[in-house]
Amino acid sequence: MGGTLAGGPVLPGSVSTDTNGNIYIFNEGTNELLSLTSKMDFRLRFGGYGEGEGLLEAPAHLIVSKGRLIISDVGCLKIFDQKGNFKKKIEKIGEEKLVRPMGLSTDLRNRLYIADPGLGKVIICESDFKPYKVIDEIIKEPVHCFLTSTSRYVILDRALKKGFLLSSYFAKIKEFGDFKNPLSISTDGTRRIYVLDDSTIHVFSIGGDQRFKWRLAPKTPGGVYPAIGISGDDLLVTSRNTNELIRIDINDGKIKTIIEHDSSTLCLPSGHEIDENGRVYICDNIHNKVRVVSQVGQHLFEIPIKNPGRMAVSQYLFAVVQKEDNKVSVFTREGGSLYGIEVDNPVDCDFTDDESLLILTGDGNVTKYSGSEKIGDVVDDDDKVDSPVSIDYYNDYFAVASLHNSISVFTRLGEHSWSIKTEKSPRDIILLSPQRLITVFDDRMVLLDQVGDEMSRFGSSGGPFSIGIKLNPTIEYDKNLEKFTNPISISRFGDWLYVLDKIAMRLTRFNKSVLLTPPKIKVSPAILNFGHIPADSEAEEEIVIQNIGGETLEGSFSVVPKWLTMSSKKFKGDDVVIKVRAKTLHFISSMKYCENIILDSNAGKVVIPCILEVPNLAVNQIDVRIQIGNKIAMIGDKKIDLGLAPFIMSGKTMVPLRFISEAFGGSLEVDGEYIDISFPKKDMWVSIQVGDKNVVLSIGEESSFTKINPPPVLKSGSTFVPLTFFTDILECESIWDPNNKSIRLVYILD
Repeated sequence: MGGTLAGGPVLPGSVSTDTNGNIYIFNEGTNELLSLTSKMDFRLRFGGYGEGEGLLEAPAHLIVSKGRLIISDVGCLKIFDQKGNFKKKIEKIGEEKLVRPMGLSTDLRNRLYIADPGLGKVIICESDFKPYKVIDEIIKEPVHCFLTSTSRYVILDRALKKGFLLSSYFAKIKEFGDFKNPLSISTDGTRRIYVLDDSTIHVFSIGGDQRFKWRLAPKTPGGVYPAIGISGDDLLVTSRNTNELIRIDINDGKIKTIIEHDSSTLCLPSGHEIDENGRVYICDNIHNKVRVVSQVGQHLFEIPIKNPGRMAVSQYLFAVVQKEDNKVSVFTREGGSLYGIEVDNPVDCDFTDDESLLILTGDGNVTKYSGSEKIGDVVDDDDKVDSPVSIDYYNDYFAVASLHNSISVFTRLGEHSWSIKTEKSPRDIILLSPQRLITVFDDRMVLLDQVGDEMSRFGSSGGPFSIGIKLNPTIEYDKNLEKFTNPISISRFGDWLYVLDKIAMRLTRFNKSVLLTPPKIKVSPAILNFGHIPADSEAEEEIVIQNIGGETLEGSFSVVPKWLTMSSKKFKGDDVVIKVRAKTLHFISSMKYCENIILDSNAGKVVIPCILEVPNLAVNQIDVRIQIGNKIAMIGDKKIDLGLAPFIMSGKTMVPLRFISEAFGGSLEVDGEYIDISFPKKDMWVSIQVGDKNVVLSIGEESSFTKINPPPVLKSGSTFVPLTFFTDILECESIWDPNNKSIRLVYILD
């Protein structure tokens, strides 16, 4: 979708003419010079945003002298040939250093007159820029100076709000006018003087006597220096707010618009989004609206919004950042107003999977809202991003781009995952996965991996400056549209990437294949080997799934052996870790098991063999199985009747003392109130007392006091003790099965 008419003004700030009737307009919206013939045919354009001496910073006025274009810019004059090729920059005239030159003019000797209100002087120099004279008396902030056919100087001073006539010796002859806000002055040199005062043009005789005035309202000149151009019997003025060039017939004062602005075209768009149905939402700041078009560029509807900026679209909602009004407005996707959220310095926003809204502010804060209700800040102060410019949410992660050449990735809870450094300042991002980002820079699009390495790129600088067309039936799509002027936002829909170029004022779509290569899967290890796992045991390994291609990797495990459990059977991302747990319940000793895991993904199918071996049962190993609430226990393959079932007390499993002692090769004796248990194989002796937490523990020749918690208790004549006390001192392996509340104890005898 194209922008303004080719050759049309965009926030015009000044108009000039040459002796051939050619017209020169400064487009402040695109920071370029536009030149037309007297018949309004396009001649040339140059300038624009970027770096380099040949680009314009804030041009004010232009004259044509000796085949050169001389432009007043910040602190200098810039010289171009008539084709727009940069020649040189002039920062000083003699000893006078230019501050902010405005109006320019020449006389019959090709001397150049430079009015510099920042310097408070009018500097006159020869055509080779050698100084001739300086006017610095009487005046304070001169904005333009002319030499009339009677060798008098005409000067407009915006600070004194007066016009002055000076003699050839710079003596004041007359002051004229009583202006409210004098902006610029022009003269034909022999008959009249024209002064632009706000939206009024005052007409004076060449001697400074007022004749009449013309009202331009509702047309409104404005800009750095809204100069007036004279072309034959016409006075030319730009109307900045309506993006028009208007003409005044100096004989009868009739006003006519020469170049009209087409309100159906884009004008300095600031952002765009695409909903799931393919409708494209585009911000138009100049017209204070959001345009909604179809996939073929046809107008659907528009939403009046003041100062629209960055946007976000969800399944049901549409949110717009209104930075100048310090709020984010939320609508239905059809444009019905719902509510506004007041936020200091909002920058961007995006919806999460549950329709919550994340709002990014200029201080790097990210705040979550559910409807209009604030849930809270998401990012900690230590993790805030300086000078943020964009936020994008995807699949439980969000990324924040910073003008300080960096991008930070967070989980949906605000936990900082990692940051990457970029070569230049990013303008917008698409988070394909936590490890893949499409990043828009000021001249190209780049696919970055999680460490910031460039995987592929598309586009380059050197694109058109405000070259546009009326809305076509199709959005622009062409292989020759890979050059950008100032890309500021990017969206994705299906197989297409949509890039909004602010200065070229066009929305261009490209097949995603220009940037995104197909996914390519890498799985490690190639064989999942658990090694030796005893029967009725378990072990854990990891499968690492990596995407070494471009497009986001996703898939699922279609075949998984029954003896394996996985932390997740589905995945989406470019660096995924899956935990795999093997359980050898009811496995046979001295056996080797091998089965395949099958992984299906958008990068193809992967078969992962899984291997484990169950060793022989060790001769010095004791296997004990007990179950909460079950009075039958197992020692090896032998059933034991406990009399009373194990139970839970104070969060601990309580077991009969005699059973657990004898199961581990111990013997038990009662001495009055004390119960002594000895484990000869461990050279260990324990003395406990019912209801007492204090325990005497002897190992070898050393004895010490320790604690047992909870203390031993009597139940139906049997002493119960906490199982963990004995598993700890005997260094016994304990395996808890939460499904049936059973415990397997593996005890290795010395």
